[in-house]
Amino acid sequence: MTEIHETKDITLLTELAADVQELHHQMYPELFHPFDAPNVAAFLKTILENPENRAYIAVHENEVAGYMLLIPIRFPGNAFRKASNTLLI
Repeated sequence: MTEIHETKDITLLTELAADVQELHHQMYPELFHPFDAPNVAAFLKTILENPENRAYIAVHENEVAGYMLLIPIRFPGNAFRKASNTLLI
């Protein structure tokens, strides 16, 4: 059975991000930086200081199988564009 848990464990999230970030960098080096643990950890810490942002891990058979960051993006609207809400996953 797989369980989902919210987490604020920056060390765990940084470790989980390593393979994904390296894969992104290898496939699209023009878009993605290589994995840099101190920078990733600092970014995650900043992101999770905002109470609207969330991080979740999936635990399958007592092992962490993956993670997900949820970051709401709210645009209040202006004279040119209507207001919108987006969820960055």
